[in-house]
Amino acid sequence: MSLSLIRRFAFVLTFGVFLGLIVPIGAAATVPEESPDGGSSQAANLQLAHHLIDRVFNEGDAEAAAQLVSDDVVLTTSFGTYTGTAGLIDYVAFVHRTYTDAAFDIVSVRANGGSVIVEWRMTASEIVVDPTEQPLDATVDLTETMTLLIENHEIADIALDGRVMTITEPSDVQVAYEPVRGQPY
Repeated sequence: MSLSLIRRFAFVLTFGVFLGLIVPIGAAATVPEESPDGGSSQAANLQLAHHLIDRVFNEGDAEAAAQLVSDDVVLTTSFGTYTGTAGLIDYVAFVHRTYTDAAFDIVSVRANGGSVIVEWRMTASEIVVDPTEQPLDATVDLTETMTLLIENHEIADIALDGRVMTITEPSDVQVAYEPVRGQPY
């Protein structure tokens, strides 16, 4: 092996080691906190979705809703469209009046740019059919897909779709119900 070939080999080896150390450091340093269009990062968008389910849907926290959603958020459900933070809180209150012990869990969540798709599950053991009557005992298991549109670090649009509900009554009769869009479940 000639001296020139050894030098080239040493240079390539040194350069390769140098790049091997620098590229991962550079790659880690370039993870954007914001996307080029000024939207939230995907990690922040996922966190918004988790807070929406935990703090707003489970706890009914109006202050959290005001922090998480835009003032003119649009919530589209099978019951109709709700607008603004007050509309979101009204919808959540309606759900908790109907299913007094409703609990929401996230099944899966994925972010794609400024959108987050959340598959969640609601369980409950009581249904209020008539507000003047006592709640009925039943096992309720509802899965739903929620699509969130994130703009300027806030939830600007919420669309609920893909509803499949199973209700097991005390007589162990199971009812699976998929309402037609616009029909309450």
